[in-house]
Amino acid sequence: MESFRAEKDNVEYLASLTSLRGIAAVLVMLFHIDVLTYYRGLGTLVAHTETQIITKGYLWVDFFFVLSGFVMMHSSGNSFSGGVSLLNIRSYLANRFWRIYPLHLACLLVLVLFVIAFPVIFPAVLSDGSWATYFDWSALLHSLTLLNAHGLHTYLSWNMVSWSIGAEWWAYVLAIPLYPYLRRASVGASLAIIILGYLLLVLLAMSVGGNSLDITHDFGVVRCLIGFMVGIGLRSVFCRFREHWLLTSDLLLLANVFLLVALLHLGSNDYIVAISMGCLVFLGAAGKGSVSAVLQLRPLQYLGEISYSIYLMHGVVFMVAWYVLPTIVGADPTHELGAYQHLIIWGVFIATTLPLAFLSHRYVEVPFRKGLRTE
Repeated sequence: MESFRAEKDNVEYLASLTSLRGIAAVLVMLFHIDVLTYYRGLGTLVAHTETQIITKGYLWVDFFFVLSGFVMMHSSGNSFSGGVSLLNIRSYLANRFWRIYPLHLACLLVLVLFVIAFPVIFPAVLSDGSWATYFDWSALLHSLTLLNAHGLHTYLSWNMVSWSIGAEWWAYVLAIPLYPYLRRASVGASLAIIILGYLLLVLLAMSVGGNSLDITHDFGVVRCLIGFMVGIGLRSVFCRFREHWLLTSDLLLLANVFLLVALLHLGSNDYIVAISMGCLVFLGAAGKGSVSAVLQLRPLQYLGEISYSIYLMHGVVFMVAWYVLPTIVGADPTHELGAYQHLIIWGVFIATTLPLAFLSHRYVEVPFRKGLRTE
C-alpha cells in the first residue's frame, strides 16, 4: 500500500500507477465509511440493493496486492539480477521495513492512547461488546510483529486495515525467490505464474472465504502473497509487450475501466473483478494516451504519494468513529439516518482523514524514508 517512487535513478517512475494507488486508497476509505454506518445500524448513503460499487470496495485491497508485486519487481527486481544473497536480501527488506513500519507503529500508538483515554471520558463504551474484541491487548502484540493476518485471532483488531500491512510484509519476504526467476522467465512461464495465481485465489476463496475474497485476519497473508505473485508475473510480461500500440493507447485501458465499474456495480463474482483489477495495473503502467496524461496531473500524483497514509490513517479514524458515532446519535442507534445526515458523516470522515494523512506522510513517512534508506 505504500507510495511508489523509483528507488534508483535508472528505474523508470510509473506515474500512472501512483495515481491509481491514490484513487484505490480513497475507494477503500469509502467502503469503510459505508461499513461504519451500516454495521452501527444507521443505514447507508446508497442502498446496497441499488449498486455494489461501494460494498465491493474490499476488492481494492487485491488491487493493492497486485500493484505492490508489480512495482516491487519493477523497482527491486534488478537488485536480484545476480541471484539471491544475504546482502541484497538485507538491503531489500530493510527498505521495505522502513517504508511500512514507522507509520504502522504510529497508528497503533495513537489507538493505544485512545483506548486508555476514551473509557475515562465515556465509561459506557466498555459495555460495548466490540470494545474487548477490537482492542484485545493480546492481539496488539501480533499487530506490532506484523502477524495480524495469520489466523492467530478469530477477528480483526486494533487498526483493522493493518492486517494487509502485516500480510504484505510477509509477501515481501516470501516472494524473494520469484524475483531472479521471473526476471529471466519466458512469457509463457510468466503467464503460467499469473494463471496459477488466479486459480489459487479461486481455491482460497472457495475453501475459506465462502466464495468471497474478503479474507483478512485468517488467511490474509495467503491472499496477499497470491496477488503479489500475480503482480510480479504481470511485470515480467509487461517488459516484453509494453510498447505495443494496443497497450499504449487508451482503447484497452478505458474498456477495462468501464468493465470494472460495471462488474462492481452489478456485484459480479469476486474472481472476475480481481482479474479486471490485475488488468488495470498492467494497462495503467503501459498507457501513454490521454488517460495516462490525466493520471499524471499533480493533484492525482499527490493523492498517490500520500496513499499509504490515507490507507492507515483512515483505519484509525474508523476505529475512533466506531465508538464516537454512537455517543453522538445515541447509545443504541438502531434507526437509519437520512441522506443529508449520511453526507455529513461521510464529509467529516473524509475531512478528518485527509489532513491526518498529509501530516503523517510529511512527518512520519518522509523522514524515515530519507533518513533510513539503505540503497
